[in-house]
Amino acid sequence: MAAGPSRLVETLVQARRRVAEIRRLLISHRDVFYGLARPDFMATEKPESRPHFIVLNTRLERAEDDVDHTRELVVGAFELLSMRAAQKTNETMRVLTFVTVLLGTLALVAGVMGMNFELAFFHSGQKGFLIVTGAMAAAALVSLLVARWRKWI
Repeated sequence: MAAGPSRLVETLVQARRRVAEIRRLLISHRDVFYGLARPDFMATEKPESRPHFIVLNTRLERAEDDVDHTRELVVGAFELLSMRAAQKTNETMRVLTFVTVLLGTLALVAGVMGMNFELAFFHSGQKGFLIVTGAMAAAALVSLLVARWRKWI
């Protein structure tokens, strides 16, 4: 079962916190491990233990790199989720904009037809009403078909 967007965000936030905590723990030990692997650290160590300190420092550096890579993956996943939400919002806004323009155009036609001035067309009664209403319905249908064809809605 797929998790909802809020559950995914919660999971990503938890992962980001865990990665940050691990990163802080590793970085706090960096100076100690580097100091043990330095060539001038010979005061208390035996010469045969030096390779072990170098390997230990190398492993710490590798772990830091892995944590940094994991952090980048978590941030990338969060950005992907954010872009997906933005895309859905843009699609919704496109549909709402189209509907607003369509209804505004139809309201304009209805407003012009409702004006009080003397023309023969305005005295045509029910026939004129049906012609205007049919033309508005046809215009709306054509607009919807064009919008669907262009994938606006």
